[in-house]
Amino acid sequence: MPVSRKRKKPTRSKTTARAERRRDQSRRESARIVLEAWEAANSRRVEQARPAARELVVSLGGGAGEDEVCRGLGELIERFGGPDEVAEALIAEAAAAAVRPLLLTLAAILPADQRARIDAEIEDPELIGRPLWTRDRSGARFAILARFAGPARYYLWDVDTAGAHPVTVHSGYYASPEEALAAWQVAASAGGTGWHEATDATRLHDLLPVPDGVITPGEPGEYHRSRRLAEILSSPAAS
Repeated sequence: MPVSRKRKKPTRSKTTARAERRRDQSRRESARIVLEAWEAANSRRVEQARPAARELVVSLGGGAGEDEVCRGLGELIERFGGPDEVAEALIAEAAAAAVRPLLLTLAAILPADQRARIDAEIEDPELIGRPLWTRDRSGARFAILARFAGPARYYLWDVDTAGAHPVTVHSGYYASPEEALAAWQVAASAGGTGWHEATDATRLHDLLPVPDGVITPGEPGEYHRSRRLAEILSSPAAS
């Protein structure tokens, strides 16, 4: 019986190996250059926003609440864009001025990645009950509602899914589920809809906003808080 012989694996020539190493090195170098350019652009945006952030720190003082800080952040975003850079500029100026109460308020409304820049331990707002949702007749426009501890603390996300990715076109606190629903029905032309318990956790997670730098005209002031509360609603503890 003939004995089969193992085939030798083809060996690469030294020239081929060197060419591949050069290509790998070139790709790494290109990635490094892109990353450095991106970081430099971000740093420039932070520096451009810092004088306005300094003025905002002075105007807010040490007793500003969440709503005032959100409005201030929204004004900076409208002027400079770049919500991450704007938040970084405001954190830097509040820290430089040693305005600890403002830093604590910022920590309460910023998503986790930006909150890590602040040396403060902040408890998550308590989520009460199960989230609710509804959608328009086309199935493309959603409203999501969650209640957090405190008076008039029903938070609404108005989400449009008609495009390639869900977009939060509006978010904010309302005094009651009825008030939030009425506002959403007008904005979405979705009369006759009603709240239902949001039982599909995966779908809910896909609809909620993430810190991605994408801003819509209706939500600059709520950009950060919207994502902070969405993180809480999407956490395993909330399931």
